[in-house]
Amino acid sequence: MPALGDVVNRYHRLMEQNGFGEAAWAEALQQKMREQRLTDSGRLLSPVLRPVFVTQKQLEWLTRTAAQLSIIFDKVEALLVSKPLLLNKLQMLPAEKSLLAVDPGYRHFSMAGSMDISLAGTGCFLSGIDASRPAALAYSGGLADLFLESKIVKEFQRNGQKVAKVPGVRRISHSVTAAWHQFGGKGKPLVAVVDWAHTNEGVAEGELLADVLTGQGLAARFVPPEKLRFENGGLRAGGQPIDVVVRRILARDLVTRWDLNHPLLEAYRAQAVCMVNSFRAEIGQRRAFLELLTDDSVAAHLTAAERKVLKQVVRWTRLVSARKVRYEDQEVELLEWTVKNRERLMLLPDRPAPDLRTYAGSEMTGAAWEWAVKQALRTPYVVQECVPAAGETFPFFQYGEFKLRQVEVTVQAQLLAGELGECTAILFSKAAGGVTPLGIAPVLLVS
Repeated sequence: MPALGDVVNRYHRLMEQNGFGEAAWAEALQQKMREQRLTDSGRLLSPVLRPVFVTQKQLEWLTRTAAQLSIIFDKVEALLVSKPLLLNKLQMLPAEKSLLAVDPGYRHFSMAGSMDISLAGTGCFLSGIDASRPAALAYSGGLADLFLESKIVKEFQRNGQKVAKVPGVRRISHSVTAAWHQFGGKGKPLVAVVDWAHTNEGVAEGELLADVLTGQGLAARFVPPEKLRFENGGLRAGGQPIDVVVRRILARDLVTRWDLNHPLLEAYRAQAVCMVNSFRAEIGQRRAFLELLTDDSVAAHLTAAERKVLKQVVRWTRLVSARKVRYEDQEVELLEWTVKNRERLMLLPDRPAPDLRTYAGSEMTGAAWEWAVKQALRTPYVVQECVPAAGETFPFFQYGEFKLRQVEVTVQAQLLAGELGECTAILFSKAAGGVTPLGIAPVLLVS
């Protein structure tokens, strides 16, 4: 198996010859993306022209780590639900906490989630979890197929390089059906993908996900939350019953707008609908969950092998506040230590918020970083240790022009009913003290 660097170099050389330096093939690839609605507000989700390549060893690492972390997440979820003092560290709203008392009816913390993974050699580091409403479920497989069918990847294969989709153990339809059967349902469920309707040019990801589920053999439709009704002990939309809700709306957004009176929340509390993912998955939506994974009071409930996995995989993460914490084998004043160690740290919003930026200490002056730390005290932020990573060069095609850009890569690995699913990757740059997403890329296996 050649080194990944050699694989990438051969791909880039191919782009420089045989007509691949011309725009026609790139325009054709991007036109197919538009036809499959892989856009956000009119912009392509993937302006890049090269996949992220992974080796068989890296895939084996991902597969094994996903299964190990799933078991750990299930244990920690059960522990947090039973221990309010630990749960308080996640700063959830009272209404959000009340939903945690409802048994979702299945055994996994997240039936359809994802993990943000940085690959390093044959190992990996966990930097975040999206247990509640992960992105890319709707388009990871389609994007990989488009690249595999593209002119350049076919030529790459004719030149002797084997390239394939990451063979996810499960598909999203398997997770939905498994949740339904564990919930006590029979046969194939009637599925509603609940998401906000898209107000700009394009479509909601929930619409694409409903199409994916339909293509995988389930009766699925897209339903905005305003269309739901809780009637005669069941959840319905347009007069039609709903067995399973695939939820793409956070609990905080629902309870802020409707309190606990929305039909979806009423049906959930009455255990009248199976929800993927349950509101318990909101625990993993906060980056402070990574701190709890290494909390001594949590670690005491895990096996030695599980603690070893967390030590190897989880990036050191702490919620920003004025307190003492442990870093490796020493106790430090968190704020003072954070200010002094900016070169190896990042500040990230504790939960998803498009109006809150991520700060990269290595790209900031000392004064700017100190200002950012003070800002992080006002809104829940975490400080996270960076994993040293060499940037990668990717070809982009935007506004009719080719451009090579140096980027960093985070793999979004799907966690479906406890096993690895498909993968995509986020490409981003660090500049002007912040982190800027540049688009997504498919993840393909080379051998």
